[in-house]
Amino acid sequence: MSFVRPQSPPVVRAADLARFVDRLLNIELAHVQGFAVLNIKFGARIDVDDNPTSWDEPVNSVISTMNEIDWDIDVKKGPEIAETLSKLANEANDLIYRAFVMLSLDREVATKLHVADERNTRAWCPGDFGIEIGPILACDLQSDEVPQVGWISIGFSGQGYFYPRTLKEIVGQLESEPKVQQAMEICRETFPVPHAPVEQRVVKLREEFRSIWAYEDFDRPWDWYWWPKETG
Repeated sequence: MSFVRPQSPPVVRAADLARFVDRLLNIELAHVQGFAVLNIKFGARIDVDDNPTSWDEPVNSVISTMNEIDWDIDVKKGPEIAETLSKLANEANDLIYRAFVMLSLDREVATKLHVADERNTRAWCPGDFGIEIGPILACDLQSDEVPQVGWISIGFSGQGYFYPRTLKEIVGQLESEPKVQQAMEICRETFPVPHAPVEQRVVKLREEFRSIWAYEDFDRPWDWYWWPKETG
């Protein structure tokens, strides 16, 4: 599940991202210990294009390989990530084009978010916490189309499937967790969404993608929203 900022993105500098990550680490929602990733690509504005950071490239009719962009910063060790973020927070004004951060979700939070159910022996069990800057996509297992829903997100990922819980139930559980509530406010404070009326075309799009819209009202005012990214 991803908490996503809609609308055109603000200019984000490396120092902005570093301070954002630091605030999230300070509430102990996630940790750099264990497996962690910090990827940054500097360049123009985030929305200069909607190109992905990774893609499948066919080798033949059966096999394909995963490719990704050439990151300017590519760190996969916790201590080095902490050191890199500290340097960026103090001195880097370079514009970010794409960024991806993966951290270990706090174990207590992960335990609370996992709900076992006899109807699904592989119920969703989040274990990672991520931050993404770039085109954010949303989908569930039934999605024929995968819409882009924003440009900045935080998210919870892991093994398993949402069934039998609904998106509204999952969002309700996420928002009942105090550390998740704090993270949501940090998102809104760091990258606020401008107040503006919701256009009718947006209402119609939400209705069209109702299976992945986690709210009752399709004319919900602009804000950060929860979106699923459930894949098989």
